[in-house]
Amino acid sequence: MSERLKIWGLALLKKIHPAKTAGLLLDFIYPENLYCSCCGDAIDRKTRIHSLCDKCIKKITWVSDNPYESSMDDMAFDELYTCCIYGYYPRQMIQKLKFGEGRYLAKPLGKLMAERVLLSFGGDREKLKKSYDLVSFVPMAKEKQSGRGYNQAKLLAKSMAKELDLPMEDLLEKPKETPSMRLADKYERRTMLKGAFKVKKTAELKGKKVLLADDVLTTGSTANEAAMELKKAGCSFVGIAVFASGNGPR
Repeated sequence: MSERLKIWGLALLKKIHPAKTAGLLLDFIYPENLYCSCCGDAIDRKTRIHSLCDKCIKKITWVSDNPYESSMDDMAFDELYTCCIYGYYPRQMIQKLKFGEGRYLAKPLGKLMAERVLLSFGGDREKLKKSYDLVSFVPMAKEKQSGRGYNQAKLLAKSMAKELDLPMEDLLEKPKETPSMRLADKYERRTMLKGAFKVKKTAELKGKKVLLADDVLTTGSTANEAAMELKKAGCSFVGIAVFASGNGPR
């Protein structure tokens, strides 16, 4: 590489948000599927397309049904697709995804989410496309996204949309950050999230069927509020796809 090209590259990186720069470098250093996203062991990237080794695959509780089926009547969203139960190993993977070092995980996790959705349609892509018009994602407040440099839900949605061959649209915004909900129950969370999301003025949603992506669902409050706004804007059906969820309503 010539000295002039090196200088140009460094100048370009300086213009990019620091978090985005870090993400680009990490994507280069840790390419997709080179190491297991749980234990860090080297894997065969040609056969282990989900960034998981055989041992760690067995440590995760995978699910093929909706753990929240009994409480769906209380939710604004119509269907939930989750890959696994939110335990120790999925938590480690999501933490890596959310805080930069594992940003590359969005591709394999999004692929898993797409496969989980397809499973509900018996692998029939045409049937899926009759059920959903597009993919979107749960937004972050501008301040928080600016600090992180990206929205992990958007990255998951992008990967999932590509796998499902559906268009992806940016439909929702979050005008301001909400208080920490880590210790709040589902009723407190719904109160805290009231009005947290707004449909973008450019979105045309009358009669649309939307598949909304996020990383985790625990009480369902965030997904519920987002789906409620989409329904108010005219959506006829809203499905939620996440990598991990709780074991059921609590």
